[in-house]
Amino acid sequence: MGRRAERGRYIPGQMTYDLRRLRLNGLIRRLPHTHRYTLTDDGIRIAVFYTKVYNRLLVPVMPRTASLPTIMTANCCGVLIRRST
Repeated sequence: MGRRAERGRYIPGQMTYDLRRLRLNGLIRRLPHTHRYTLTDDGIRIAVFYTKVYNRLLVPVMPRTASLPTIMTANCCGVLIRRST
């Protein structure tokens, strides 16, 4: 297991790796002269797609006794919002 799993927290090295992978796959882009990132058009489409798949296919088949995690849903503008179950 990696250091991330052992400590149970998100370490900076893992964050750097994840951001690099998302950027190289064209899902996010870095805002110039900042440490901020924004979703690309493809990134928004993919995030909305996976959110819909999760909400429509996985949530209905999960047992109701299991505690469900916070679900990310997309509003009409494609902006992800957090709602708890």
